[in-house]
Amino acid sequence: MNYYHICTEGSKDSIIFRDDEDYIAAMNYIAISCVERPMNLLAFSVMSNHLHFILQSDYMTAKKFIAIVKRRCSLRLGKRYGEKCVFSTKRHPNSIIEITNNEYLKSSIAYVLRNPLKHIGSFIWAYPWSSLEAYFNGKIYSES
Repeated sequence: MNYYHICTEGSKDSIIFRDDEDYIAAMNYIAISCVERPMNLLAFSVMSNHLHFILQSDYMTAKKFIAIVKRRCSLRLGKRYGEKCVFSTKRHPNSIIEITNNEYLKSSIAYVLRNPLKHIGSFIWAYPWSSLEAYFNGKIYSES
């Protein structure tokens, strides 16, 4: 098995996940899709207009994983908002990049975990829609 950085292309004019309910559903779809496939999810971030994942799997599993996560999200969002192809590959193409060494793996995980910072402009620990707390469990900072 290899490591892959999977991301979907974001668009400034296309918001996919609009509220907590949408984010919670996406996180549930991610968990279900992980259990259904022979893979390990090392890191992820769910942003309002795109997704990032670091997976350990074979290429075809990685490709199927992102396709099914996007399909599940798109079907739910389509029903909720009455829009077709909310999260289509045409509007939000996938990128699956093989991670070839340990240094690249570490920097890719760090990139994915830091990704929300670019968009929320505040303290990264406050962002609930990523795997950041799985790594640090909120123990390395103090709110005082």
